[in-house]
Formats: sequence, C-alpha cells, structure tokens
Amino acid sequence: ALDFLSPDVDVSPIVPALKNFFDDALNSTVGELNFKTIVDGLGAVLYQYPFDVPAYYALILRSLTVLEGLALYADPNFKVLAASYPYFA
Repeated sequence: ALDFLSPDVDVSPIVPALKNFFDDALNSTVGELNFKTIVDGLGAVLYQYPFDVPAYYALILRSLTVLEGLALYADPNFKVLAASYPYFA
C-alpha cells in the first residue's frame, strides 16, 4: 500500500473524480502534457478528498515541477514528459 488513503475511507466518491482526471490526461498526447498540469489536476482531487500524500511523493512531485519550470525558462518549447517518456514508458 502506498498509504495515500486510510483503509477505512469510502472510495466510491473518489473513483469518479480520479477517473475524470485520468480520462482527460490519457486523451492527451505526451507532447501536450506537463508535470504542472498533472500536479494541478491531481491536486484538485487530492484536496477534495481525504488523501494523505507521503512526504517522499510530495517532494518528488515538487522537484519535478521545479525542474520543468527551469527547463521551460531556458526553452519555452521544451516538453519534459516527451523528453523523459522513453525512460519511464
């Protein structure tokens, strides 16, 4: 278990919210997605429901978002997810 939710949480209202988010994300191309969009979209769901994001995951997401911002500052057309896709696909 990743410990994002307590075992006693009713997930029935959470599933549709996550499904909507992931449907939108999965209908996008890798070139259209970026970490900020993903983090913002998940953040909307995470703040609505009783999620507890472990510090380790929050730090990784924050770091990736900052690195993406730095890359975009240097090259506004740089696509972080497209560039990293071969390594995590």
